[in-house]
Amino acid sequence: METIKLLLIDDDRWVREALSALLIEYGYQVFTAENGFAALTFLKERKVDAILCDVKMPEINGIEVLKRIKELYPDALVIMVTAHPAEDAAMEATRLGAFDYVLKPPDIQDIDLTIKRGLENRYLASENKRLVEELRELNRNLEEKVKQRTTELEQAMSKLKDAYRELEELDRTKSIFVSIASHELRTPLMVMEGYVKLVLDGIGGTLTNEQKRLLQDALRGAYRLKEIVNDLIDLSKANMGSLTINLQVINIRDVIEYSVRTLQSAAQERNIHIAVYEFDRAPIVQGDPERLKQVFFHLVNNAIKFTPDYGRVELRWKTSRIPQEQGISKPMLEILIKDTGIGIDKKEQKKIFEPFYEVGDPMHHSTDRTKFMGRGFGTGLTIVRNIIEGHGGSVWVESEGIGHGSEFHVILPMVEQTGSEGPEIGT
Repeated sequence: METIKLLLIDDDRWVREALSALLIEYGYQVFTAENGFAALTFLKERKVDAILCDVKMPEINGIEVLKRIKELYPDALVIMVTAHPAEDAAMEATRLGAFDYVLKPPDIQDIDLTIKRGLENRYLASENKRLVEELRELNRNLEEKVKQRTTELEQAMSKLKDAYRELEELDRTKSIFVSIASHELRTPLMVMEGYVKLVLDGIGGTLTNEQKRLLQDALRGAYRLKEIVNDLIDLSKANMGSLTINLQVINIRDVIEYSVRTLQSAAQERNIHIAVYEFDRAPIVQGDPERLKQVFFHLVNNAIKFTPDYGRVELRWKTSRIPQEQGISKPMLEILIKDTGIGIDKKEQKKIFEPFYEVGDPMHHSTDRTKFMGRGFGTGLTIVRNIIEGHGGSVWVESEGIGHGSEFHVILPMVEQTGSEGPEIGT
């Protein structure tokens, strides 16, 4: 700790000498002044840590000295020495900024404690002032940064809005283009399909087996292209909010049987067994039968396509209730399509419902929709999601990952009726 520099002001030489000696013993560096003028002259040339000033002095009294010291150094630590603490002079000294006063005859311990208390108070006041100023500066900087950040955010938000509007317009233009292009493709496809059928029926004469095979391949290609065109039209309608769904009370068994029957031969070609469990006991639902046939055709077809030869596809059902507002629950039919296929990586499970997204190598394509790992057009599951959501239901996939198969879940609203609750799961 640095030595405390103290100025002692007193007109009594004996007091100055005696008190200086004691203060030096206490570790102070002491300077003395015999009157106020000498003290002020000294203070103009040197700075001290504390000032001990007698109240009653000739020529210029302690109160006047205090005033002038405070004019020079407002933060000066001044302690007055008085014989009468109740006098007006002592009170006036306190009002003018003296830290405290000590009584005559002065007690060295009292003086020492008062000086150190004053220095501590001044240090704390100085620190407080510094911290307050730092806080003000931080607040000023923070306000400036907030203003700057707010401006940046507003600019970024404006850019995002512009980009969003551009994307919306681009999406609308894309949907219109897909719709127009798809409709324009339909007519020549129908013509091509019709003429190929006529030739196969013998309108141009007898065909060799090789000619029939080639024409049948062409016809299958036309059917596949027609399916792609129809999917594109449905996708375009869904994007524009014009996908029609005609709800009616239906038996889901008929929809499932149609989809499985349509794909049965394709599954048999690859020795894939399709097992359908107790859909004759499934509750009735509100749905569009043609749209739901699309849904389950796509889902069963996907299961076949991504299941190796000699695999298995299972269709089951169960009922559940989804909580609604005010504590009411809604009865739902959940249909599960499970396969022993290649499975889906966890990272891809949400992406597969996005338009034109396909699992596997995007550069590998195949016109055969049931060939193992055959590439499609990436629209099937998007259409499935759009149709199911249009029914007020939901669809998702569960898979433990590559090599563990997949299970698709479709939820549809049931038509409530007595005894409609099915088993926990169709078995």
